[in-house]
Amino acid sequence: MKARLYVLSTIFLFVSCEKNDGDDPVQEQLPVSSAVTSFTATVSGGFGDAVTSQDMLSGLCGVLYSTGENATNAFNSWAEGNDNADCQVYSRTRVNSDGSLTSLIERLKPETTYSYCLFYKSKSGKKRSISQTGSFTTKAFNPEVITADAAELRYFNAKVNGQIKVDAEDLKLCKTGIMLSDNRDELSAGTVFDANEIASDGSFTASFSKLNHSTDYYYRTYLYVEHIDYKSYGEIKSVKTRNVDDMAVDMGLSVKWASSDFMAQTPDEDGECYAWGMNKSFRKGSLDNYTYYSNGSYIDIGQSICGNPDYDVVTQVYGGKWRMPSSSEVKELFDNCTLEPLQSDGYGNATSLLFKAKNGASFKMNVMSFRYTANAQSSTNKAAMRWTGTMSETDDSKAYVFQTGELEYLPIATYRYEEMCIRPVCDY
Repeated sequence: MKARLYVLSTIFLFVSCEKNDGDDPVQEQLPVSSAVTSFTATVSGGFGDAVTSQDMLSGLCGVLYSTGENATNAFNSWAEGNDNADCQVYSRTRVNSDGSLTSLIERLKPETTYSYCLFYKSKSGKKRSISQTGSFTTKAFNPEVITADAAELRYFNAKVNGQIKVDAEDLKLCKTGIMLSDNRDELSAGTVFDANEIASDGSFTASFSKLNHSTDYYYRTYLYVEHIDYKSYGEIKSVKTRNVDDMAVDMGLSVKWASSDFMAQTPDEDGECYAWGMNKSFRKGSLDNYTYYSNGSYIDIGQSICGNPDYDVVTQVYGGKWRMPSSSEVKELFDNCTLEPLQSDGYGNATSLLFKAKNGASFKMNVMSFRYTANAQSSTNKAAMRWTGTMSETDDSKAYVFQTGELEYLPIATYRYEEMCIRPVCDY
């Protein structure tokens, strides 16, 4: 090939090549490396008049880089058309308005010296241009992996904080989160929360749900960098979820009532919905997924399932003396309490009621609580139903519910497969 040399100034020299014309590759001014981190380096430069902005937009631009001793020879070999040259081709490059290039090289190895040059390749691949060869050395990777204190503790949920202190560009290549378990020695086999939203300072919050109440949990921050197979962990810390016994309200009645619906974290939240006698919520109550229906008839699981660990989901999850209320206990509640409307939906309908006992104790119950049927999720302004553990005496397909939009107890029975909230009670 015939080489043509162009002097751009007293400093810059390049060679232009278009293989079909027998020319040689372009070599232009030395590019500049900056913002070098453990895993990344930003390279910028240009080709002057040898490659126009239009050429760059229609062709392929990027960086060639290598850790080999003969990097310059490898780059020249690539420029002469050898796509198997001993170098890496990185093409994620921004063409700036002045015709210069900026490229962020990622997934580099820490404490490693790299040789590099900018390249241009025409759409046809016939014309190739490379800059002079430069070099940079990546930084050591010394992350600080921090396990922070818990942000929030509830009965069945917990939020804990973590932080990874590394360069912002390196952080983008890090996978981090929290490992949590009720066994300190088996954290790696526990629940893992992968942090997807990480602040610029590397901090994040991990949310865990469906935990056991009144239980010690151990957690720590983890860090993993895939391209160098690097793992690191923060210190192990512990938290304890709240005890459901804390929500028991003594109304001066035969049982204590929970201040929140089953599996709700606060009185303002709606609890989870279940079909009668079931311990799994399908969010669509129907005969198809109701365990206790077979061959066209309902399976008898008892006139009362209150406190039965086989069928009472409250007893199964809360344990102790917690269970579903009986129909008679609901009547006792309504007969011995005054009901005061609290929040309104703006149309004169109460969205929650305050049950106030004669001994001064009280608890709140939402009116607009969801229920799930075979057709849809629905709610009502006037009455929200909650299960009792008592089956109808006259129809084995139904069990009793109570409505919180009424000021007196109306013993209504509804189909057992429908999914509704539960307001637990606790024996003394």
